[in-house]
Amino acid sequence: MGLKAAIFDLDGTIVDTKQEHIYDSVGRTLHELGVTSSNAIGAYGDFANQFWKGFKSRGELIRSLGLDEDLFWNTFRKYDSPTVRVSNTFVYSDFVVLDELRRRGIKTGIVTDAPDYVATGELGLVDHCFDYVVCAGEKILSKPHTGGLMHCLKNVGVRVEDAVYLGNANVDVELGKNARILSGIVVREEGYQLRSTPDFFVRDLFEFQERFFPR
Repeated sequence: MGLKAAIFDLDGTIVDTKQEHIYDSVGRTLHELGVTSSNAIGAYGDFANQFWKGFKSRGELIRSLGLDEDLFWNTFRKYDSPTVRVSNTFVYSDFVVLDELRRRGIKTGIVTDAPDYVATGELGLVDHCFDYVVCAGEKILSKPHTGGLMHCLKNVGVRVEDAVYLGNANVDVELGKNARILSGIVVREEGYQLRSTPDFFVRDLFEFQERFFPR
């Protein structure tokens, strides 16, 4: 028997944010908090990419600038409201793979650290009906805690050993290892900085389908 479910991260895996918004929202936040590009962080763009792509702990990055995390996030949300985020979000064209999987009876799910008010808007851009979606929140701890993934698998009715998980960041690799699920990274761009090695890498969802759900 082959795999019965494909579970995905959302941001950076199925959808992504326009680069100009990443630079703008993070740069404005740092500027308002008195951190300029002449400080030890180098250019705003370098810090913004590290922060947004999840290559390093966001908390550690914020604290490394001597900033209070709560103050940073409260300021950041002014420049990255749900409406602004969705208007600056695009869907990767290979999302059509999701419908092909569904037509063949493969369950599809989302496990994301994005709050539901952001994820709902982003998912509205994706023309696909996932079997189950889990967002981090008060009852669901953020990745790499396994609670969200296990909750998703339970609700799609598939065991860990019968599913595969695909993400794009360090927390996704760590989640896969913690849950002992077959898991990998989709490499959407160069410069990935991972702390550990996933079970596999793919270039896009087409390669993902060919490897794990061949026709």
